[in-house]
Amino acid sequence: MADVFSPVYLGLPGLALLLFWSPVSRAEESAPPAAGPSPTSIASEAGPSPSPTATPPRTAAENASFAAVFRLGWDAANERRYHDAVTEYSEAIRLKPDDPAVYNNRGAVYQILKQYQQAIADYNRAISLKPSAAVYNNRGNAYRELKQYENAESDYTEAIRLKPDFAEAYANRGYIRKTLSEPASAISDYSEAITLKSEFATAYDGRGNVYVSSGQYDNAIADYNEAIRLSPNLAVAYMDRGLAYEALKRNQDAIKEYTEAIKCRPDFAAAYLKRANVYQQSQRYKQAISDYAEVVRIEPSSAETYGNLGLAYNALSQYQKAVASCGNAIRLKPNFAEAYYNRGLAFKMLRQYGKAVASCNDAIRLKANFAETHCVRGSAYSALKRYLKALADYNVALGLNAQSSDVYYARGQTYLALKQYSKAVADFTAAIGLRPDFADAYYNRGLAYDRLKQHDKAAADYSEVIRLKQGQPQPL
Repeated sequence: MADVFSPVYLGLPGLALLLFWSPVSRAEESAPPAAGPSPTSIASEAGPSPSPTATPPRTAAENASFAAVFRLGWDAANERRYHDAVTEYSEAIRLKPDDPAVYNNRGAVYQILKQYQQAIADYNRAISLKPSAAVYNNRGNAYRELKQYENAESDYTEAIRLKPDFAEAYANRGYIRKTLSEPASAISDYSEAITLKSEFATAYDGRGNVYVSSGQYDNAIADYNEAIRLSPNLAVAYMDRGLAYEALKRNQDAIKEYTEAIKCRPDFAAAYLKRANVYQQSQRYKQAISDYAEVVRIEPSSAETYGNLGLAYNALSQYQKAVASCGNAIRLKPNFAEAYYNRGLAFKMLRQYGKAVASCNDAIRLKANFAETHCVRGSAYSALKRYLKALADYNVALGLNAQSSDVYYARGQTYLALKQYSKAVADFTAAIGLRPDFADAYYNRGLAYDRLKQHDKAAADYSEVIRLKQGQPQPL
C-alpha cells in the first residue's frame, strides 16, 4: 500500500503541456511534465509562482542560451532520459547559478534516479534562493524516501503554510502521519486533500489505507470504491481493495481485485505477488507458481519471491525446482533462513540427506528458534541412522513447539528404530492426541505394541487404521 510521490517541476512562462514554449529569463512554477516515477503516483501540484530573483542584468544572448539548455533538460526529463537531463540542467546552472527553478528540476531528476542526497542538496539551494511550496513538497518527498519522516512532515507542513490549498501536500503529509502511527491526523490530512480537490483519487486511496491499518475495513472499501470510480485505471486502488478483502478473509474477492490491478498495469509486480500469496494460502500452488514466476520476470532481484516459489514447488513435490528456486533466493539474500529451510526440506525429500543436513545447519545458524528446521534436520539424521542427533533435534523442536503432532510422530519413529518401544508408544500416543485421525501414528504405535507383545492393543490400532482409511481414495 505504499504511495510514491512525483516531483514538481518548475517551467518557464509559456510552457503549456510541454508543447508551446516561449523562454524568458525568469522561471516560474508550472504543472509537472508527464514523466514521473510511477503511474500510480500522487502527482504534486505546483505552488504559487515565485517572485523574480534579483540577478545581475544578462544579455539577450545569455538569456537565450540558458533558456535553450533549460529546455533540453526539461525535454530529457519528460522523455525519461534522466542522466541527460542532469547534464543539461547542470549546464543551465553554470549559465545561471541563481535560478531556483533549475535547481528544483535537477533535484527532481536526482530523486527519480534515487539519488536522494543530491536531490536534497539541490532543493536546499532552490529554497535558499526562493522559498516555494513546490520545492518544500519535493524535498519532503526525498526525505520520505530516506525514511526521515519527521523532516518530511516538517517540509509538507511548510508547503501547506506557503500554499494553504496545496491538496497534494496534505495527502503527502497524511501518508507520513500514517507511517508515524498517527491515524487520526493522517485521516484529517487526507480528508482536507479531498475537500480541496474532490476528484483526488489517490487521496481516497491513501485514506483507505489508513482505515485498513485501523481495522475500519468498511470505510476503507468505500474509499477504494470512490478512488476507482474517479480513476478506473488506478491499479493501486484495486490492489489495496484486494488487501482489505484479504483482511476480511474474502480471498476470492481479493483475487478478483488483484486481477483487475494487473489488467490496469500488466507489469504490476506487487499485485502478482499478492495474488500469488493468496493462491499459496489456498493451496492453489500451480496458479501461485505462475504468478511468482511473473514477479521474478518483472523484478528478478526479489529473493522473497524465489523463496515462495521454492515453497510452492515443495508443495507440488517438484523438489529439484524447489532446490533451484531456493538457491536463487539464497544467492540474492545469503541470510534468508527460510530459504535454507525449504531447500533442506527439498533435499530431504530427494533423499540427499547430507545436503539436507547442511542446508538446515545454515537455517538454524540464522534462525535457531525455528522448530520446523530442527524437525527436518532430525528426519535427515534419522535417515542417515544418526539417531542420537535426530533425537536431539526433535527434543529442541518440541521445546519450541510442543503442539506439533509431526514432531512427536518423527521422534516416535526414531525410538522405534532404536527399539525403545515404550518411548515410541508414548510419542505416537501424543501425536494421536493432537491429531486423532493420524492413521500413520496408529499404525506405528501398533508396531511398537507388537514389539512389546501387547498384541490386543496392536490389533486395536490396526483396526483404527483400517477404519480411518476406509473411504479414502486408493492409488490405482
